[in-house]
Amino acid sequence: MAGPLWILGFDGDCLTCRQRAEEVARLAGERLEVRSLRAPEVAAWRAGAGAGCPLDPDAVAD
Repeated sequence: MAGPLWILGFDGDCLTCRQRAEEVARLAGERLEVRSLRAPEVAAWRAGAGAGCPLDPDAVAD
């Protein structure tokens, strides 16, 4: 795989959000991974963004 892996953070408690994130991941193939915003690694990235970081879907490159 060339280029960065993109990670889409989504509200893991929301069934609709989970379904949409999984569909986006399927369409993107190996270029995108989906993780709950509450997953430890994603939570750590968000904490590094500051206390005011809203709990909204995020995309980051790893």
